Amino acid sequence: MAAPLEIRVRRMEPHDYTDLLVQFSQKSVVANTTQMPVPSAEDWKKRIADTCASSTVIGMVAEVAGHVVGSLTIHLKSSARARHSAVFGIAVREEYHRRGVATRLMTAMLDLSDRVLAIARMELCVFDDNAAAIALYKKFGFALEGRSEADVLRNGSYASSLHMARFRPGFVRGPSTTLSWPPVSGGSEEGITVRRMEPADAPDIAWLFDGIHAARAAMDHIPLSLGESARMVASVTADAFGLVALSGDRAVGYAVLHTAPGPRFRVRHAASCEIVVHDDYLSRCCSPLMVAALDLADSWMGLLRIVLCVHADNTPAIALWASHGFVQEAVFAAQDYRDGEYVDTVQLARLRPGYSPGKGPLG
Repeated sequence: MAAPLEIRVRRMEPHDYTDLLVQFSQKSVVANTTQMPVPSAEDWKKRIADTCASSTVIGMVAEVAGHVVGSLTIHLKSSARARHSAVFGIAVREEYHRRGVATRLMTAMLDLSDRVLAIARMELCVFDDNAAAIALYKKFGFALEGRSEADVLRNGSYASSLHMARFRPGFVRGPSTTLSWPPVSGGSEEGITVRRMEPADAPDIAWLFDGIHAARAAMDHIPLSLGESARMVASVTADAFGLVALSGDRAVGYAVLHTAPGPRFRVRHAASCEIVVHDDYLSRCCSPLMVAALDLADSWMGLLRIVLCVHADNTPAIALWASHGFVQEAVFAAQDYRDGEYVDTVQLARLRPGYSPGKGPLG
């Protein structure tokens, strides 16, 4: 039996990139992350420098005999309605597996999260066949919330991930009100057209959130100023694919397909979908926007997986998305803050017709 390690956990520093480059050069480590094999030294130097300078990412490392042998990063959520939650990722060099490194990192992370950051909800994703990691997370109080099918490419085929979460001891979420949501289908689609989102749509996009139901349903947003709307539309037109539904010349709803930014090649087959429609047009625009977005995803973008989240009590929206082939994958407890209450959200996903589990990009 190997002797117990003297493990020191500390904050990540820019010079740690050399040891982390070694860690993420190991195929067994990379396989259980969304990172790419054959990492670039310059890329990792910049990544670690950016992490250390960030106000929303906190890096921690485990050190043995002066060398980094494990790392953990906490990503604080930037959305005003989700600042009570965070997500983390962890990795350990293969020769230090099952030697207490991950346990020490987890202990330090949760101590920081509970006592200093006051995070109520900590989230993670883990491959569904990583039994050792799943057991570790359960030991620290993480509970299963759902499973994402075929969400990461690994060794030539699509692997699936589990969603787990833990609440800070003593956190009381309180009661939540079940809302009566208006219908989102069945209205006349006559006169509704769909086109690509343009920068000039910013004033109409801001107007959408004047509707109380649109503002409630858009989990990542609070009512937008014209400047914020312009920045959002500029970001979408540069880094995502946005559509708007028009009634006459006015944009009355939008749909955005967000694919993975940067060199995240292992999740390029997936996109998240966001749809927001003004209250007065909910029953007329939601379905045309979804039809147009799915046609783009299937026929032109080559996407395998589309995912979206809605409030768990928004039964009209859940039923509409189900009619377009979406199935429920997860329920995230107290993930959103709405009307002064913590409320549950549901993750729905649709796989491109014809996909069979276990396949890769080449079939």
